[in-house]
Amino acid sequence: MKLKLLFFTVLFCCFTNAQVTISNQVNIAICDVDGNGFETVDLPSYNSQFSGTVTYSFKYFSSLADAQANINVLFPQQILTGSETFYVRVENQQNEYAVGSLNITLESNCEMSVSEIKQKKIQTYPNPVRDFISVRTEEDFVQAEVFSLLGTKLLSSKNEKFNISKLKADIYIF
Repeated sequence: MKLKLLFFTVLFCCFTNAQVTISNQVNIAICDVDGNGFETVDLPSYNSQFSGTVTYSFKYFSSLADAQANINVLFPQQILTGSETFYVRVENQQNEYAVGSLNITLESNCEMSVSEIKQKKIQTYPNPVRDFISVRTEEDFVQAEVFSLLGTKLLSSKNEKFNISKLKADIYIF
């Protein structure tokens, strides 16, 4: 009797895990970066929004009927000119599937830059450096910092001339 019960549990477990479960609807807003009224979107880049299971296959469609019938699959890259809904069909290896919708809105009034860039003229000398490096600026000197190429701060000085003789010969960000 115990053997039959164990066999039933294993079958039930495997059948339950074979079902496809995804998010039904995903809403995304993207920015019209250059203001020309369209952007190219890479639909597979949104796969993880529906399911984190990488063994599923994802296909995108322009209508719910196409997604359910598995016909007229869209190319992965699409040109978006406003708000558009795509339908994603997510299948497992047993050909069980679920369909969800991806609503992408193209935003035109988004600012992804700074309004003004102030360039400051800074001179450092000599180059190459042996023991001391000097800094000259048009504005009041506040502080200079030296970083490794990995971004680690190695030195900091509030003087316009400072000693770097303890640094080994390498390339640094100043």
